Amino acid sequence: MEAYDLVKAVATNSSAQPDVRFAYEVNKVIDAVLLSCEEGRWVQL
Repeated sequence: MEAYDLVKAVATNSSAQPDVRFAYEVNKVIDAVLLSCEEGRWVQL
């Protein structure tokens, strides 16, 4: 389904969701979780 949505957005010149900015924010959370687990402490975002 995601591939269809991306192709449709490109074909209709509209934005696709989720976008790169959303993925970046999710990745920051994932990185913080990994660091927290490795160091055994809370990590501020």
